[in-house]
Amino acid sequence: MNVLHYDKLVRDHAPELLEKAGKKCVVETMDDETYYEKLIEKLGDETENFVREFSEKDDEKALRSLADMEEIIHALVDVIGLPYESFERILDAKRTGQGTFSKKLLLKEVIEEDKSEEE
Repeated sequence: MNVLHYDKLVRDHAPELLEKAGKKCVVETMDDETYYEKLIEKLGDETENFVREFSEKDDEKALRSLADMEEIIHALVDVIGLPYESFERILDAKRTGQGTFSKKLLLKEVIEEDKSEEE
């Protein structure tokens, strides 16, 4: 018998999909603090996956990692305790006020006049 140990957050249907494939799973429901920690860990893992897949030009896998990141963001908004619409309003406000990243701008320097020189 081969036993693989994971100790990682998985999507809700993962255990039943694995069981349909003839495998047995041991799962537990996490407390809120552990769940939050595992969400953050999973976000980091998926970010690393995306960076690797994007650099390897594996667009399909990169998009799958982005989808996982989006799902994790949804879960984190739930952890914060606000409806996702609140997150979307903040996102829209940032887009309206500060813009997006579509212009590909790289800020190199900000030069401020020394107020003591003006006097």
